[in-house]
Amino acid sequence: MGMYTEFHFNARLKKDTPKDVMDILHYMLRNGHTELPLNRPNHPFFECDRWQGLFTGDSAYFPMTNARCIDKEHFSGIVLNVRSNIKNYDSEIGKFLHWIQPYIDECSDTLLGYFRYEEDVWPNLIFTASDSDSDSDGRKCIVIKAIDDSHDVDFSWITQEKER
Repeated sequence: MGMYTEFHFNARLKKDTPKDVMDILHYMLRNGHTELPLNRPNHPFFECDRWQGLFTGDSAYFPMTNARCIDKEHFSGIVLNVRSNIKNYDSEIGKFLHWIQPYIDECSDTLLGYFRYEEDVWPNLIFTASDSDSDSDGRKCIVIKAIDDSHDVDFSWITQEKER
């Protein structure tokens, strides 16, 4: 059976995202592209055994149905939206985030989604990096900010009445 990781990702991509990148995304989304693109990038993500199923993986461990789309007619460009769950044994999610980061067109500190291992209580949140966290090439990296179970979270603000 194995252990699954839930993955939610929603990001606007640059309008000039290369055709070969779009072809791979459409193949991963299964949007009528049934043939594997010939020009796969030389990147660790594409060396993973399960890279092709990152957007389509499903299991009974997470209650929602998978959702995936790429919308070119969205307000300001291309929007990639994915909800899936996979066996993330080879860090497919992290490698995907590293590969897709140069094509993301979002402001600094934008929440792009999360991933959560089936035995974890808290998800790992996926953000764009702030300008000061850009890598040596000047690209904005994807920063994964994890909340682990050892942190106490105060939810009392939800029930407190607002003073009038």
